[in-house]
Amino acid sequence: MYKIGFIGFGNHAARISNCLHETLECFEIISYHPSKHDVQITNDFNDICACDFVFITSPNETHFSYLKKLIKKSNAWIFCEKPPCVSVSELDYLLRLKPEVKGKIFFNFNYRYSNLCQLIKSSLADGKIGAVVNIVGVLSHGLAFKEGYPSSWRGKYPIGKSVVLDTSLIHLIDLCSYALDESVEIKYVSGKSFKHGLDSFFVGLETVTKVNISLFGSYSAPYCFSLQILGTDGLIEANDTSLVLKAPRDTFNEEGFFITPPEYYRDEYSFEVDYQSSLQAAVNTFLNQASSGEGCSIVDFDLSLKTTKLVLDAQLSH
Repeated sequence: MYKIGFIGFGNHAARISNCLHETLECFEIISYHPSKHDVQITNDFNDICACDFVFITSPNETHFSYLKKLIKKSNAWIFCEKPPCVSVSELDYLLRLKPEVKGKIFFNFNYRYSNLCQLIKSSLADGKIGAVVNIVGVLSHGLAFKEGYPSSWRGKYPIGKSVVLDTSLIHLIDLCSYALDESVEIKYVSGKSFKHGLDSFFVGLETVTKVNISLFGSYSAPYCFSLQILGTDGLIEANDTSLVLKAPRDTFNEEGFFITPPEYYRDEYSFEVDYQSSLQAAVNTFLNQASSGEGCSIVDFDLSLKTTKLVLDAQLSH
């Protein structure tokens, strides 16, 4: 029977626990907290080090310290929520890890396993939308207006740093980098407080092939998810009701003027449903890589650190 450790036991830990119940038949969960006392919680970190798998779902600024402890004291396979770290010095430490250590760590950028990502990658592979020209994305909800937010770990985020960038917008940044399979750099950033802390953030990026990417995330607005990938021969549009691919470019009206291309593909879409299924896929991938002995992907590990560097650059640029 597997022993599975959880560092952090909030809503996201519960989601992952549900994913484990969908995949594994027999396992024991051990939850850790450094100071809280409860019959279902251990305060002894050695209990976590003795586990087969460890899931780090604690607040962002603690991820690196727990990773470092586990690397030194445990032989467990590690599933760590993004971001892997929150400083340049921490990033340098992770970059210098030996390949055999990297191969035991899985950073959860689960949008890589989403239906949306698969459509983008397949459409680029078969040339259905041509070469990508421009990407625009928005991801927002009203968390900062909820009672109790200022006293939560997100509400207590360091002054001058944006929690929505580290926790939410980072997913869209990684999705673009992963789907396009290109190096990306920061061109422009802008953060603003509409309710509490830097609760809204804009990032302008550019790939080596000059694809422009404009991404905005907020905890101080109505719920909104939208992503448009504009290509030279088609476009992909995603929102919380539909996922649509339109092509080809050369679509005209009776007068010979360009008009919106017809729908080549359409499906009902829910960002929340896709998020949950991609999380399940990420957990399954981690467990399969670990149990098969092949180890976690070092390519994905390094890409996760590249995404993290982009986010750190954005925080510092602001």
